[in-house]
Amino acid sequence: MLCSMVQQGDCMTLTDLASFGSLISALAVAGSLIYLGLQTHQAAKHTRALILQGRVERVVAHHLAIADSDLVSAWIIENGDTPTAENIRRRQFWLQGMAYDLSWEDTFAQHESGLLGAEQFADFRAHIVTFLKAPALHRYFSNRPVPARGPTKFHRFIEQVLAESAVPSLETGSERRS
Repeated sequence: MLCSMVQQGDCMTLTDLASFGSLISALAVAGSLIYLGLQTHQAAKHTRALILQGRVERVVAHHLAIADSDLVSAWIIENGDTPTAENIRRRQFWLQGMAYDLSWEDTFAQHESGLLGAEQFADFRAHIVTFLKAPALHRYFSNRPVPARGPTKFHRFIEQVLAESAVPSLETGSERRS
């Protein structure tokens, strides 16, 4: 028996001490399992983000690579049109718009998943508002298709930044020369 020196009536047996030790061990195991669960969840989230980011990087690189004049001309011809300088330029711009779209959607998804902080996202958002002041890019994003199931969170985000982006009016060539 282990008895307290201060009070002779309070004694703790080895069985009591072993039970107390078992309780402490059980709490430590439970804490470790909770921590492991949180770490596993975070690792899975980061893995998904890396997979999505890799996919977006490949698609963006592909869109920018096929913006080459010869490749755009081939695409235009194979779709039954004439590859005029204007048609080539329009297709190249569309491919650039698509690259912005995919890249921005990836950044938005990272923020939604908690992988991008509020400050970085606010900076990103401010840049998008500035980019969308370009009339052609504003038109591209204003006309992007909405999924059949309705607008996604990213679509609603783009609608908000489009509303904040004042688009300068387009002047005709003769007005600019005056």
